[in-house]
Amino acid sequence: MLAAGEEVDTILQGAWLKAGEELGLSIPGEVVLPGSEWRLITRVYTGTRSGAPWEALLAERWTAALNGTVLGEALMVRTRRRGERFQPQGLDGTQKLSTFMSNARIPQRFRDRIPLLVSKDEVVWVCGYRIDERYTIKPDTERIVLVRLLPPENT
Repeated sequence: MLAAGEEVDTILQGAWLKAGEELGLSIPGEVVLPGSEWRLITRVYTGTRSGAPWEALLAERWTAALNGTVLGEALMVRTRRRGERFQPQGLDGTQKLSTFMSNARIPQRFRDRIPLLVSKDEVVWVCGYRIDERYTIKPDTERIVLVRLLPPENT
């Protein structure tokens, strides 16, 4: 079994952004993370919202199913900023991103390099970890956007 830090290093090998790096992303769209073959891909989801395939999609670590109604069209992939907050899915309030990363046992040496999906200057998804509650799919959500972080073997 890998230690928490080793797991992050192994899973995200090469999927890092440099601290302060920002990349634009549209819907639908695709961006390759610099210096790697990892890709972030967005598309509008038009499939069914029930059954085993839907549940499997929601359970994928590298896929975020987001409420496209509140998401907006202009997305950004970037690293964290000092003092930044977000509302992890399942929590009532916001918390500092640094606190979330600590609680998720992301080693400090990786925290400034984890890709974040951002809309309107709000963290929407800590890629591979958690969606912001405000961007989760609700029963009345009309538009669903899928975002996938794909490793090199899926290129």
